[in-house]
Amino acid sequence: MKNRIRSKIIFYIIAFSSIVAILATGIQLYREYSNDIDGVHNRFAQIELSYLPSIAEAAWIRDLQQLKALAEGIHSHRDILWVDISDGKETLAAVGARPVENTMEASYDILYRYRGTNQKIGHLTVVAGLSDIYWRLLDRVVTILVSNGVKTFLVAIFAYFLLTRVVTRHLETIAAHFQKLGPQDLGRELRLDRPQSRDGEPDELDLVVSAFGNLQERLANSYRALEDNRAELIASEQRYRQILDDMIDTYYRTDAEGRLVMISPSGRDLLGYAPAEIVGKNLADIYAEPGERAVFLRALKERKGEITGYEVALKHKDGHIVWVSSSTRMLTAPDGKFLGVEGVARNITNRRAAADALREREAQVRAVADAVPAMIIYVDDNAQIRFANSTVATWFARPLERIVGRDMRTLADPSVYKTLGRFFDSALEGIAQKFEHWATFPDGHRRLVENTFVPHRRPDGTTSGFFALTIDLTERHNLEERLRQSQKMEAVGQLTGGVAHDFNNILGVIVGNAELMQEIAEGRLEVEGGLVANAERYLEAILRTAEQGASLTKQLLAFSRKQALAPQVVDLNDVVDEVVQLLNRTLGETVALDIVHEKGLRRCKVDRAQLENAILNLAINSRDAMPNGGKLTIETRNVDLNDESVVRKFELEPGQYLMLSISDTGIGIPAKDLERVFEPFFTTKGAGEGTGLGLSMVYGFVKQSGGHVSLSSEVGKGTRVEIYLPSTELRVAALHADVPAARLTGTGLTVMVVEDDADLRMLATVQLRQLGFEVLECADGASAMETIMGTPRVDLLLSDVMLPGGMLGPELAEQVKAQYPGVKIVFMTGYAEHSAVRRSQLDAGVAVLEKPFRRQQLIDALNVALSQLN
Repeated sequence: MKNRIRSKIIFYIIAFSSIVAILATGIQLYREYSNDIDGVHNRFAQIELSYLPSIAEAAWIRDLQQLKALAEGIHSHRDILWVDISDGKETLAAVGARPVENTMEASYDILYRYRGTNQKIGHLTVVAGLSDIYWRLLDRVVTILVSNGVKTFLVAIFAYFLLTRVVTRHLETIAAHFQKLGPQDLGRELRLDRPQSRDGEPDELDLVVSAFGNLQERLANSYRALEDNRAELIASEQRYRQILDDMIDTYYRTDAEGRLVMISPSGRDLLGYAPAEIVGKNLADIYAEPGERAVFLRALKERKGEITGYEVALKHKDGHIVWVSSSTRMLTAPDGKFLGVEGVARNITNRRAAADALREREAQVRAVADAVPAMIIYVDDNAQIRFANSTVATWFARPLERIVGRDMRTLADPSVYKTLGRFFDSALEGIAQKFEHWATFPDGHRRLVENTFVPHRRPDGTTSGFFALTIDLTERHNLEERLRQSQKMEAVGQLTGGVAHDFNNILGVIVGNAELMQEIAEGRLEVEGGLVANAERYLEAILRTAEQGASLTKQLLAFSRKQALAPQVVDLNDVVDEVVQLLNRTLGETVALDIVHEKGLRRCKVDRAQLENAILNLAINSRDAMPNGGKLTIETRNVDLNDESVVRKFELEPGQYLMLSISDTGIGIPAKDLERVFEPFFTTKGAGEGTGLGLSMVYGFVKQSGGHVSLSSEVGKGTRVEIYLPSTELRVAALHADVPAARLTGTGLTVMVVEDDADLRMLATVQLRQLGFEVLECADGASAMETIMGTPRVDLLLSDVMLPGGMLGPELAEQVKAQYPGVKIVFMTGYAEHSAVRRSQLDAGVAVLEKPFRRQQLIDALNVALSQLN
């Protein structure tokens, strides 16, 4: 019996202490493991923020030494075992050895922002080992278990000694007394081997012994109940003390004056003081700010005596600041008197520092974003706006509080989302978007904006949202428009000046010679060699100069793509071969000519004469660029232009083309002049060596033919011109059949001449009447229709295409044909655009006479038209 109670009590103490120690150890180890794992994640985050931008810069310029240094810097972090930096194909830098198991890995795309676009240039892999964490945890387990085992052993020894010395030996005496006690011995006095109380007051055992005389029949039950209560009290106090000792957080209690009367052992870890050192200190002396104690007590009273999560700064024993989060309640007496406080304090210094750092980083990000003169928005996968900079608030004329948290689809007018919604949806699906559009914003400004949507992906590859960058291009657009207008006016001014210069020369010759003719006719000029000889000489100068003016006009029309073309299906190789025969006599012996033909060359539909003229023009330019000789190469080949960027640059439709290139090894063209080579009257040749219209005429002809011409050159290495013409496999006859020359007679035929220029109308009328025609003259379409009403017969209509009064030549021709179905049509035009004449009329034998024309050209046009008369 005597060993049974003692053994049970010691066993329960040891068992309970062990269970509590194991549970506390498990909780502490779980928290420390979580902290270690969080530490690894924090190091990954620190590596991403601190190293990734520098790695991107070094990877972009391929600075392998810097990449190695950065990798070693990452490897120096705790638990980091392996760092690898690659460009997607090969490793640029690697440090450490990659473990096979017990690892955590983080991978990051290396992005470099180039010309407004993030370019993926590599990959960063960081591997952290968990083995050290496991070993550290194991060490902690051993340490904690050994510590708790020692504590439990000491508690057991102390309990054994306490029970033996204070309780069990007296219990044995009482038990022995009770065992011998019989009904006849109830009056026997029980004496214990123990000193008497100094103050004479009986203790529990004395009370038991004294009560035995009155309660002999219930002595055994009373004694057992007393011992049970005492054992429970001891165990309860031991449990309470053990819980306080094992707490990670710090329990404390103060009196009404704020002095610490109790603090758990974890207070040493929190503030550096042993319990004996700090008990009795005033809590106000531990606060970093002495006045904070009064603030805390006011907050405690305002919250009715209980406060949770109150954060305050305390002073550590060594002087540094410790931030704690305290949950506290007020202690009061039954009468409401304030007795003090008790609570639990937790160290949050690291969490506070992390929160401060996070707030600082957020403030920096916000400052940078607000300084950018563009809208920056982050939208999550539910289309909710999670971040917006100040520019968004300015453009949308509302505070950020009314923007952040709002659905992106409701930020602007519904019509905006109806137009741009597909871009938002694609970005949320993980597809990057970039586009421009005009929009009127709530602040009243209409802007041309460039939108860039960059998807934000989770580690598993799903899209968690997208970043939106909106840049205002309005000012740049306006500047570009002003620049284009300025360049246009400069080109117009140069063209006007060049035309005025050349036409003034032409008019000077014509006016001067005409004046001489007038003086001869009036007898005011003495002539040598006879009147007729001098008149012919002056007339030849006038005609020659007028033809120069007509040629200049054609060159201008070619540049403006308004010249008359007679397209036909041709073999480009045949055209080049024919031109080469002429070039062999023109280039001279110092220029070597190389012809490169592609076999199976496609056909193209083009004005053959204009194409030959363009080849000659470019070849002669190349010859002039090689004064000391060189090599001229003419090449033809098939090309397929399907690249969208290329056809957009060339202003062409995707498809099959023929490429004609003419390159030389001449002096080349300076870079500053390359953008102006196709401008009219611009030339790199010396004064008097070129008109400046050659390349502009080639440019206009090629563009009018549906093609493109480009020029590249380098000083000292030569020039290359490439002409692209659309291919066709159609084989069609020439537009106008050749008509054998014949003497034209207009006897019995009536011609109506419709021309608004009186002098030109008079000239055509005189020439037609000399050919025997009966001529009707009209200045516009309306007067022509009035004249027709009173004319029984009209065989031929000679009309200008462009007429005053709203009725053009083709419209007049239709009405005349309605009146006289057999009438033949000849058009006169300074543009001679076949687009101005309906194709049905061309098929019916309409002839086109280009201004200015000579008498024989008029006869040829009339022959073409009248050859179809029955």
